[in-house]
Parts: sequence; C-alpha cells; structure tokens
Amino acid sequence: APSRQASAWRELDGVKLCPWTQPPDALRKAQRLREMEAARLRCRGAHSPKIREQVNAIETGADALTAVVFHSFHLLLISVDGKGYVRVNNGADGNLLNAFHVSNGAPLTGSSSSSAPDYGQQQVSSFGPAASSSATVTFARQLNEAESNLLLTGAADGAVRIWRAYLNQGLQRMAAAWQAVPIRQPPTPVRQAAAFALTSCGPPLLYAAGGCHPDLLQVWDLASEHVMQQVTGSRGAYLAVL
Repeated sequence: APSRQASAWRELDGVKLCPWTQPPDALRKAQRLREMEAARLRCRGAHSPKIREQVNAIETGADALTAVVFHSFHLLLISVDGKGYVRVNNGADGNLLNAFHVSNGAPLTGSSSSSAPDYGQQQVSSFGPAASSSATVTFARQLNEAESNLLLTGAADGAVRIWRAYLNQGLQRMAAAWQAVPIRQPPTPVRQAAAFALTSCGPPLLYAAGGCHPDLLQVWDLASEHVMQQVTGSRGAYLAVL
C-alpha cells in the first residue's frame, strides 16, 4: 500500500510540484537536439563573423558582472554579479524575469522576483561548511539543454551549485551542490582561486583546479557527482589552462 501511494503521488501531485521527476519529453528533446546540431553547422560555416552593429543593450542593475551565459533556445541572458546574485533578463526588452542568490536561492531585495511566494528554498542556509556565500562566482554554464536545462555555477572558493527551474520567478531549486576543489578547514584565505571548464561534447565532465592544492586537476563526472580522476601537474599550471 505505501508503495502504491508513493507511485500515485509521483504521478499526480509529485509531477506538479517536481516536474523534473517525470520522464523527459522525447519529441521536444529530439527537436532541441536537431536545433543544436543546426546551430553547430551554422557556426562552422561562419569563417569570419563580424558584429557590425550593436544588437541590443541590457541593463542588469548590477555594479559588476562576473559570469554571463545565454540561454540555448530562448533570447534570455543569465548573469551573475559580484555579490552572487543570478539574474535572468529578457534579451529582447531587458525585463528582469528572475533574480536570486546563488548560495541559497533568496530573492534579490527590491526586484520583482522578491514578491514571489516562499517555496521553502529561501530558508536554506548557504551550502557547505567550507564554502563562503560571499565567494565570487566566476563560472556559469547550462546543462541538459535538450531536456531540463539546468544552470551550473562555480565560485572562486571551489563551490559548485546546480539550479533547476531558474527561469521561473521564485521557483528556483538547488538540484545539487558540492566542493569541487579542496580547501583548508577551517576556511582560510585561498591563494589560488578555483577555475573550471566543462566538456562541450561526450559525457558531462567538469574540470576544476585551485584551492589549497593548485597542482591537482579534479575531473568530475556530473552524472554521479564523483571525482573520476585526479591529475597532478606543476603548481598553478592547470589554473592557467582553465
């Protein structure tokens, strides 16, 4: 009986509250994969692309931006400022669609998204005993573009966070978070800030280096959130490459 009740919850209320638990839409995934391949072919055919005119200008309201990424299928700009706030702006008119802090999902005070209902995520403290909520986000990329479209961020202290439903006002949820590079306990000023790189094809792998062991390159499998390999090199060499 409990298993049947759990199954019914997943099929009814569970899917409404957690839409990522339902199977991916095969037709939409196939269509997006075709669009991604068509975009790659267009890029390969552009031998000397030039932007002759300013396409658009977006005022984010932030003092400084530390990471920027464009949505794969919509005219949306995702940016992160120096205080760790993620902003999602409409690329056509610049309107702010959502804004939250990368460490705990708290809405940006004074933004339109700050009036969103409290779904519980805002009460979660910053991730990790060693991670600093004030650490600068230096890396932002999209994951699972053909399916659920997740946002991955990497901070200078080595903390990696993955957010889902980040495009929707007040509905952002932290899907995963971990420390990608080793840092000292208790936390001390890190001499070498973390650097990241993400594979563009093949299995989803995250390369991370820095922290208290800048001579180590950590290769993370994003599917299992486990370190696949640790490569030793000269001190700081991987930071220069990444």
